[in-house]
This record gives sequence, structure tokens and C-alpha cells, in this order.
Amino acid sequence: MKINKKLACLFTLFLGLNIMACSQQAVQTPIVQNSSIQNLSENHYVFEEISDYFQNGLVKVKVDGKYGFIDKTGKLVIPAKYKSASNFSEDLASVKLDNNKWGFINKKGELVIPAQYDFAGGQFSNGLAHVAINHKWGYIDKSGKLVIPAKYDLIQDFHEDLAQVEIDKKYGFINKKGELVIPAKYDWSSDFSNGLAKVKINGKWGFINKKGKMVVPAKYSEVRSFSNGLARIQVFEKHEITNEAGEQIVPSKYGFIDKTGKVVIPVKYDFAGKFVDNLSTVKINEKWGFINTKGELVIPAKYNYAYDFYEDLATVIINGKSGYINKSGQLVIPAKYDIADNFSNGLAKVQINGKWGFINKKGEMVVPAKYDYIGILSDDLILVKIHNKLGFIDKTGKMVFTFEKTQP
Repeated sequence: MKINKKLACLFTLFLGLNIMACSQQAVQTPIVQNSSIQNLSENHYVFEEISDYFQNGLVKVKVDGKYGFIDKTGKLVIPAKYKSASNFSEDLASVKLDNNKWGFINKKGELVIPAQYDFAGGQFSNGLAHVAINHKWGYIDKSGKLVIPAKYDLIQDFHEDLAQVEIDKKYGFINKKGELVIPAKYDWSSDFSNGLAKVKINGKWGFINKKGKMVVPAKYSEVRSFSNGLARIQVFEKHEITNEAGEQIVPSKYGFIDKTGKVVIPVKYDFAGKFVDNLSTVKINEKWGFINTKGELVIPAKYNYAYDFYEDLATVIINGKSGYINKSGQLVIPAKYDIADNFSNGLAKVQINGKWGFINKKGEMVVPAKYDYIGILSDDLILVKIHNKLGFIDKTGKMVFTFEKTQP
């Protein structure tokens, strides 16, 4: 499930969570402040911090200033003895020891890759993880072998067998042998997707293929990655207008190109999303609807706002309330929610009168809307807050374990 921005804001508002962005240079995951560990009663605990979601059956907690891991019952199964840690991925987690070096542990808490790195990128992906040595980045495999030398200023995960690297503030791509197959000459770049990557040169965006050939010229103010064979482009108009605040602005319009760079859907929309299941949101005269890949308006632009389709349903806002439409444009779940998130695994979280719950695709409330906060479903558990109490519930709404928040 994708977490949209409005829910992220409410996450901070209701929980006072200390959210730290994940990146190749930061392994902190979203956390909620709690207190030092103890088992106050059966299935009730106290932590200083706890991660917002489970991964590989474990979740990170902080106890007496150190990090460890609990299982899905709340039991501390890996002692809290690390100065920092990432969540598990591919059955390994990076940890920082008292020597200020990073290594990796398995789910038994065994240090399987020695703590010898200045920093570890957090999580394994496709059997590789990035690590820093003397302020340069490279990749190790699960045995701890440095398979790509630590010589880059910045690196990303591999996508379609290529990974972005930064060299002297320019971006290029390496293969899994560590060979620089696309020179680091771009001001910015994205991961490869569908055989193409967007790149920025002299303030303009275009696309390259996996051989580094510029297949779509860098001439656009903004582009999105390709989906369903099309990519959104943004083009600024040649004249300025004055907005309500009296400011001079240059308006822009949106359209779509194919992989040859040909504009196949005219640049005429006030805004456009991306294609998901061959449908994209578009904004026309302050209203939102959907077009198909031919550019045909198949769902009229009549909504105050519309989101992408997930699991064949899309959230729409009508007169300030949120509901769901199907791909025929039929309102199948009434617009009665204050906020409605995307569907994932057959469930969507919704807010009614300031309280959160989950509905199924029939619109039935399967987890009552009684929580001050409700998180994402991960490993069949969901973080919730109710009456200043925190805990994890299962998909039926049953409380599995609870915990308290106090100062460390």
C-alpha cells in the first residue's frame, strides 16, 4: 500500500512520531516515541521507540538507549544492544556497534557480517547492500564480500541490472560487475524502469536507454517515468499570468509521450497523473477525471479530486467527502469518508469523524473506525492508537499486544 501525503501528516499530528526519511545515507525508519522496556502485564510492554511496521516478522525497538527487535507477540527476541539498526530485509538487518562501525545480523541476532563499515545502507536488495568505507560507497553480498569497490560518492539499489552512482556531483550507471556503463554526466537521474531512465541536463529532462543513448531529447521542464508505455511531460506556456496574489507566474500544461518521444496525448491538461491499468487522472477546469492511453476521457472530469486506481478502485472526492469508483466510473463505495486511502490486499483505511478504521472492497467496515491513528498492514499486523494507548492489531481488529509511551 502506498502512503499518501495527507496520511503522513496525520501520522505526525496524532502520534507525535519522530519520522526520519529512509535513503541510502539514512537507515532510520518511521518510529513512534515510547519508553524503556518492561512487561507490565501479559501482552503489554513499554519501549522508548518502536518502528511503525513489521518486516520479516520482526520490528525494531529501542530500550535503554539501544536497539533490538521484537517478534509479533511483542517478545524481545534480539537483545537491545545496538547503537542503531535498520529493519530486516532478506533476513538480514544492519546494526551499529559500540565501535561505531556497521555490520549485519541475522534473525537469530548473530553477527554474520562483521561490523567493519563506516555506514551500511540499511537493507539488502537482490542479494546486495551498499556500504560506506572512508566516505565512499560500494556493494557487498550476503557473505560480506565487497563485490563492487567502495569508490562512489553515492549509490542506489540496482534496477533492471543497473544502479545509479554519483561521481563529483554527476550521475551515471554501473552494472553488477561495477563497470561504469553509462558515464556520470547527468545533473540528475532516476532508476531504470521499462528499459528507460529519466535524466536531467542543463535544467531539462529527457530519457536514455540502457546503452546510454538519449532516446527522448532533454527538452522538458518535468517528466515522469514511463508506465503503460507512456510518460507524462510538463510544458510551460510562453506567457505569464497574474494569480490571485498578484504574482506573475508562467502556467504549464501536461501531456504524454511514447518511448520514441512522440507526443501522443496533447499537452492540454491542467495536471495529469501517471497511467495505472491504462488509466490516468487528469485535471480540466478545476475538476478531475480519467483518460485512457488513447487520450479519450473515459471517466468525466467531475470530481473535486481523484487518485490513481489500486486493485480496480480509485479514491475520489465529492463535496469534501471521499469514496471509491470502479473503472467504469460508477461510485461503488459512497463518498462519506473524511479521508480514504488506496486499497491494498483488499483493504483500505478510512477516516470518519476523526477516527480511523479499515473497509473491504464492498465498503463493509471490517475494522471499526475507532482509532486515533491506524498504520499500514505489514506482516498481517497494523499499528494503532486509541485513547492514548498504542498497540498492534490483526486484520480482524483483534489486539495482539499493546505498549506505552513514556520518556526514555
